[in-house]
Amino acid sequence: IDLLDMLSVTGDTTNYDYDNAAVGIGNANTMTVDFTTDNGSTAGACVAVSAAAPPTPTPSPTPTATPSAADLVITSMRVVTSTAVTVSQPITVEVVIEDQGTIDVSSLSWAYLYGDPATPPTTGVPGDNWVGIDALAAGGQITVTLNYPGFATPGDHVFYAQADTWNQISEINEANNVFGPITVTVGSGGGPVATPTPTATAVPNPGGISGSTLLLINGDLVPIGQVALEARVGANVIATTVSDATGAFDFGMVLPAGTYDVYGAVTVSNVLYTDLQVGVIVVSGSSTIISLILTP
Repeated sequence: IDLLDMLSVTGDTTNYDYDNAAVGIGNANTMTVDFTTDNGSTAGACVAVSAAAPPTPTPSPTPTATPSAADLVITSMRVVTSTAVTVSQPITVEVVIEDQGTIDVSSLSWAYLYGDPATPPTTGVPGDNWVGIDALAAGGQITVTLNYPGFATPGDHVFYAQADTWNQISEINEANNVFGPITVTVGSGGGPVATPTPTATAVPNPGGISGSTLLLINGDLVPIGQVALEARVGANVIATTVSDATGAFDFGMVLPAGTYDVYGAVTVSNVLYTDLQVGVIVVSGSSTIISLILTP
């Protein structure tokens, strides 16, 4: 209590000053003060006091929750073909994908490579080649290689790449999956001449081959999409197709009756999985159903 001035209860009109007396009174609003006058007598007085209100505490800020999800981001992409690229020369592209999120990726997603797309790729738009990624730790990265068959004309061409193309992974940011463009200059000399695609000839009374593609991984058989399939007769590829997200495929009713070999291949986390079914018989007017079980 600062500057507490008290008047003698004996009627003395002298003020007795007690400067800067610190007294703790808790929640009380009165206190008794004993003091001694000049003639040696002691008296007590009940003095009304007021206590300063305690300071209002500053509220602690509410912490902002950190989003808990993965975040697949392509951090770099480069052409790794060792020689100068020429017309129709196959090109290998290296893509680095990182999980910049807070949790691990433990389910399958697909990264695609695009050569000279008309517009930058968006979610759900397939490209020219692809690779599966089945696991990636938070903060980890994986480097994958994707092959492109080559450009038909000389000059500057561009590549894009996209992670989680089919939006199968829940991410913190769904808008940062695309990387590109990067430019590759294609020379005119030295490359092989591109073989023109033959015109399809109508097949009388055709048949077909359809079925499913399964991946043997960690001892389990699971449906796997994005498997590139070929129906072959000897070394000749007669028809091609790609299995859908459920692993289903259908070459369509385009195959002449006969015997075929069916080859399937897909790359997941830099491991190539394949299967070859030989002696598949196609009958006119019907589709032969098979299953391919792909193993490393």
